[in-house]
Amino acid sequence: MAVAIAFGSQGSAASSSSVATIAGMTFNAAASDRLIAACIANETADNTTDIVTAVTIGGVSATKRAESNTSFLARSWIWVAAVPTGTTGDVVITLNTSDATMSCATHSITGAEEVPTDSDAATAASSVADISITALTIPTDGA
Repeated sequence: MAVAIAFGSQGSAASSSSVATIAGMTFNAAASDRLIAACIANETADNTTDIVTAVTIGGVSATKRAESNTSFLARSWIWVAAVPTGTTGDVVITLNTSDATMSCATHSITGAEEVPTDSDAATAASSVADISITALTIPTDGA
């Protein structure tokens, strides 16, 4: 099956607390394999204060897939969740601070499998037993 990516909608919300809700975002047509990517951005005065710590998309907890921190005091994130039902929903952004204005664009993705996170790889790597080599013979010129 081919992967299809479609723009949903964009919006923004200001928050005086540590949670910003961008209501009524478009998720496009429902599909059993649909992922929703929330592309989130803000501009900060010192490039360190406004950090997204959690996101829900249509009530489903999302996983952070990318983060950018530029020298122009802008930050952006991509959070993804499997949201197979509904054509619209809220994107709720939790921050480590308050008084932030967040912008968001949603994109639906179908025909793709969810990609493991870095923490999934780290968990898998940490569960592999150590390998011990007691003797190794390498022929001349690798032949």
